[in-house]
Amino acid sequence: MTPSPDTIHTDCRHYRGDRPCVPNKERGKECADCDEFDPLGERLLLIKLGAPGDVLRTTALLPGIRRKWPNCELTWLTREDAAELLLHLDSIDRIVSVESEGIDQIRGETFDLCLNLDNEPLASSIANQIQSREKRGYILDTRGCVIAANPEAGPWLRMACFDRIKKENRSTYQEHMRRIVGIPSDPIDPIQIDLTDKEKEFADVRLHDLGIKEAKPIAFNTGAGSRWLTKCWPMESFLELSLLLAESSMDRILLLGGPQEDKENQLLAAERPDRFVYPGVLPLRRFMAMVARCGLLVTADTLALHVGLGANVPTVVLFGPTSATEIEGTGPLLKVTPPIECECYYRQECSRTTSCMAEISPETVANALAGEGWLEALSQGEPGSLE
Repeated sequence: MTPSPDTIHTDCRHYRGDRPCVPNKERGKECADCDEFDPLGERLLLIKLGAPGDVLRTTALLPGIRRKWPNCELTWLTREDAAELLLHLDSIDRIVSVESEGIDQIRGETFDLCLNLDNEPLASSIANQIQSREKRGYILDTRGCVIAANPEAGPWLRMACFDRIKKENRSTYQEHMRRIVGIPSDPIDPIQIDLTDKEKEFADVRLHDLGIKEAKPIAFNTGAGSRWLTKCWPMESFLELSLLLAESSMDRILLLGGPQEDKENQLLAAERPDRFVYPGVLPLRRFMAMVARCGLLVTADTLALHVGLGANVPTVVLFGPTSATEIEGTGPLLKVTPPIECECYYRQECSRTTSCMAEISPETVANALAGEGWLEALSQGEPGSLE
């Protein structure tokens, strides 16, 4: 039967409704005889509203989701401050921020599967309101309490409730989330990042303007966000480490951080211009591009860590009050933990006079780098080949 000229394929991946699709706009094609018709399969909604770092590391699930549901239409609901992290990822068909009017739209739609990977009330409440054939992850009970929507979501919820179980955990965050979603952990996929040529060019030009000579500089990300200040490594430790690394890298070290670290980064760069350069606080996508340009990243357990892993940058991460076990790396990753057990586990204030993070000495970090052979590679001018 010949399609009617009035045919509109609303089930096509290119369909927009409020404007012509790309095949029509750029090539004049119409649904009745279009050879670019790309029919959609299952409709999936993924809810992840957590901190930007949590949102970014969740992108490691995308390849597995696409392998299990190759033709699915995937909508990702997140917060506005994390939405930029997801830009340009082909695995995501639509990004909706919870602060936008798009949230009202998805409440009126029907999905085959709702995946809520946030065990917190707001996300779970939204999951309750979504019309879907199946729900996995977290929802609310009639009393407004977060509960597991499927048995596989139970272990992560118990970890959130009991410190003992969280400390005993030996699975990465991504392993837990893959079980909840129902996708295998083999293969282990990396965090997904897609930077534009313009964003990469910005990083190149900015580094050139800063006088960075090495193609892939060492970078210190000095902050850990505003929520968990106990994750921060002391600024004096970063300075001492820079001096220990001077023999391996004569070029200056790039300081990175957010608004909370701006003042201290400025002071450190001003006091030791021989060791540091500081580009200032960067917009999120430019920050990502700058991290991706580095040959070695030293950071606490924060957003920069996940950006570095997604960009396959050799990364040294310093752990104190958070779980080193939960961090999954598919590229060069070195985890450094303190010699003493943390007493303020996942708390915002430290109970010690000297925090566990301060107990990680710069010498320990430098020795760990030397043991991995990374410093030797840096001294030979091969910071991009540390795997």
